[in-house]
Amino acid sequence: MICLNGSSKALPISRDYDAFVREPTGVVERAVRYGAFRMDVDRPIDEGDSWQLAVFIAHLLKAAGRLAEGDEPADRVLWATGTVDRYLSVGPVEKVKDKLDASAEYLGALTAPFLAAVPTRAKETFRDPSLLPVANADELWAQLAPDAGLTSAKLVTGARDFRKKMRRRVMGWIALAIAALILLAEIVGYDPESAQLRREARQATVSALTGETSQAPENGVNALDSVPADPVFDPAQVLVSVEPGPASITLRARNDGGMPGFVLLIGRVDGAFREYADDPARYTDRASAMVAPGAALSLTVEGPSWVRRSLTGLAVALVAASEPKDLSALAPGLSSAELQAAARALATDAVAVTVRSENLDPVR
Repeated sequence: MICLNGSSKALPISRDYDAFVREPTGVVERAVRYGAFRMDVDRPIDEGDSWQLAVFIAHLLKAAGRLAEGDEPADRVLWATGTVDRYLSVGPVEKVKDKLDASAEYLGALTAPFLAAVPTRAKETFRDPSLLPVANADELWAQLAPDAGLTSAKLVTGARDFRKKMRRRVMGWIALAIAALILLAEIVGYDPESAQLRREARQATVSALTGETSQAPENGVNALDSVPADPVFDPAQVLVSVEPGPASITLRARNDGGMPGFVLLIGRVDGAFREYADDPARYTDRASAMVAPGAALSLTVEGPSWVRRSLTGLAVALVAASEPKDLSALAPGLSSAELQAAARALATDAVAVTVRSENLDPVR
């Protein structure tokens, strides 16, 4: 239920909140494995669903032990609006600009950095680079707490990859022009002295390898800094997602980077019905390819339509600059537990591996 300032009176929105939390209609219980909560707000909420994205993330932070409660100081503040459906897609809401304007005074008084997340499909057109557009709640969660050890109900790329992605987008976390200059200093934290030390360290490394000393030009710009680095493939730029369906599971991988990369997707529909299946590898499929920049790879596995109990969907995603060795270890005849263990064993600094398990509804 939702109450006002610790009172015992539930707000009218409590019924909608309960439906948003509890299975089978809600998404919070599916993500945190618990379905009964009390939430207190400082002002009444009478109608609408624009609170769903912020409330969903708050429950994930609570489950991960990252939520500042009561008078606890927060090291970062999240402002978010948007609806969240069963597949965690973030939907548009009305009057996002008005909501931001109404919060400007509060956000401007904060001393902690804050992030303002809005739906990518919002009806208003935003040109402010300080706002973070979010298409799926997983994207926002992965940027807030990539190392929390808790994932939501959809497949996301590994925590290591999201930490890289978060660092690349740190400039986009400055929300609203009213606090931009203050937050820029806190988030970016540029230190000219530290930058010079890093340049000198790179120069020393080159000198040790080549025996040559690089001289800085008179304008103070080091020649090492003016030479463009060779492009390096970043697995974090390949975005992987999974969509559970009735007795089916769909995996997608889209290369948003500037270099091609190898992608392997393995999908499986599992359950007690397998004891009646003739082939242990049935209802398992895989797809692999070198995915060019801007291209995508997808895979859908259909399970048995005659099963009337909940099934399990297993998704394995592997991303690397080129095809790794030992992929034969991911044999289709492995059990689900063996397949997960074999996939995780292939993970290295150069190979990003993510494994997700989803509850699938039967075909009605």
